[in-house]
Amino acid sequence: MQNFTRNLTLGIVTDERIHGWVDQPNYRGTLDIIWLCLSTTFIATYTVLCLNVPSRGEPWLQVQGRRILWMLVSIAGPEFTLTAAAGQWKTAKVSVELFSKAGYKSWTVRHGFFADMGGFELRSADFVPFRITSRHLYYLVSKGYIQYPNISLDDIRDKSKQDNIAKVIATLQVSYLILQCIGRAVQHLAITTLELFCLAIVVTSIPTTWCWLHKPNDIGCPIVISTDVSIKQVIEDAGERAQAPYQQTPLDFVDDLRPSWCLNVQAFMHMPIVPKKRPIPRFGNERFPDLNF
Repeated sequence: MQNFTRNLTLGIVTDERIHGWVDQPNYRGTLDIIWLCLSTTFIATYTVLCLNVPSRGEPWLQVQGRRILWMLVSIAGPEFTLTAAAGQWKTAKVSVELFSKAGYKSWTVRHGFFADMGGFELRSADFVPFRITSRHLYYLVSKGYIQYPNISLDDIRDKSKQDNIAKVIATLQVSYLILQCIGRAVQHLAITTLELFCLAIVVTSIPTTWCWLHKPNDIGCPIVISTDVSIKQVIEDAGERAQAPYQQTPLDFVDDLRPSWCLNVQAFMHMPIVPKKRPIPRFGNERFPDLNF
């Protein structure tokens, strides 16, 4: 039977046949631009985030709400997320140097990230359990208060829930946007303000992803490390520097989790600091690079 193409607008019937694939019009519509920018921004900000371990028993909605908040932060100020990622990367790198000098060659950047995101929880007989950073862990190990944690990279990868497929899709989407903008600039074609805004976000997400390349993602609960030594004894052995009341954890004299947006900027501006519970039940995600470390 002969195929007919009907022009619904003019009511004209022709005998032109439809042959397979029909190309789209050679121009972009507003909806195409909006959809490209929104989808790229969403997938770039969602996949780039590697947030710290939540508190024990923290509701799922609260954890997801924190992720959405950081997605909005990555959109409004992508350089802020990059700064936080750079700060975490630096502390992880420093931890490798510390453990390596002490003879623990198996400690890697991934181990450092895992510790600094709240992956280890210290338990003693005289104190409530609390999270420890890589610097806390190094201090306790070097002083003989605990054994070096024999956790392999495979163990950390097993706890991590990184979605590699989502990262591949995000890479393709980001690459498409970047190449499209470059191509239009070379051909002297117009680039919309929305595309430039989206381009700034995704370009900043590239070094952020590099900083968090070895950081585990979406870990639900920490690994427990037990010690037979009391926290009171640890503080007494440390001398005068440990006698002041702690603000984050009893090991503030080793690492007080600063500088960070919450503990420095918000405190300076007399804004609420969360979480309020002490010792702090989880580490914040906004730690800045410590230039004096």
